[in-house]
Amino acid sequence: MKRTKAKTRSIKAKILISMVLTLAISLITVGGISCVLNYRGTQSTLEASMEELAVVAADRVSYQLQVYQLIAGDTGNISRLSDPEISLEEKRHCSSKR
Repeated sequence: MKRTKAKTRSIKAKILISMVLTLAISLITVGGISCVLNYRGTQSTLEASMEELAVVAADRVSYQLQVYQLIAGDTGNISRLSDPEISLEEKRHCSSKR
């Protein structure tokens, strides 16, 4: 009688251990796959955001450079500002008018 109970318990224990191992392995596998997919999705989103941000920043820098070029061109076209004979105060007054 003891042998059948021992065999029964050992069979139950083996089944329980195999079920727990199967469950643990499947959970670890699904969790690992989930982590990899989440990482790839985050990387993809970040890359797209950075590309758009780079385009916006480049447009802004280009606009600012055009503004500075126009200001420098206007300043160079005013003969009073490029004349070395005129004092600094007069040049400041002339540039502040513009």
